[in-house]
Amino acid sequence: MALSAGEIKLVTDSWTAVYANKKANGVALFVRLFSENPGFQSQFRYLDGVSGLAAIEKTPALGDHAVKVMDTINSWIGSLGDSSAMVAKLTALGTSHIALKVTPANFDAMGPVLLWMLQEKAGGAFTPAAKDAWAKGWDLMKSHIVKALQG
Repeated sequence: MALSAGEIKLVTDSWTAVYANKKANGVALFVRLFSENPGFQSQFRYLDGVSGLAAIEKTPALGDHAVKVMDTINSWIGSLGDSSAMVAKLTALGTSHIALKVTPANFDAMGPVLLWMLQEKAGGAFTPAAKDAWAKGWDLMKSHIVKALQG
C-alpha cells in the first residue's frame, strides 16, 4: 500500500502551495470539517461556548491547532519515503488522540475534507493523478492512526 515515487512527488508538489499558507488553509480545513460534522466541535474544548462557523474561524486556539495539524501532515509527507519513520509518527499521533476521545469516524470524516481543501487551495498542482495519490496516501496514514487508536 506504500506510495510509489511518482505518487510521492504528486503529493509533495500539490502540498507545497497549500503548506505555504498553513494557518489559513488549516483553519479552512477545520471550518469545513465542522460545517459537515457539527458534532465534532464538542471534542475541542477550546471551542466551548463558541457558536457559529464565523466565530469558530476567528478563534485563536483554532488557528494554533490548525498550524499543528498542517505541520503534522507536512511531517508525514516528509517521511513518505521512510516507512518505519512514517509508521512511528502516525502511531504516536493515534496514541495521543486516545485520551481526547477521538474515534476512527473522526479520521474517516477528515479524508474528504482534506481532499476538498487541496482541491480548493493547491491550484493546478492538484490534478486527478494527485487526487488519487492523496486518497491513497490518506488511506495509508489513516490506517496507522486508527490502528493506534484501537490499541
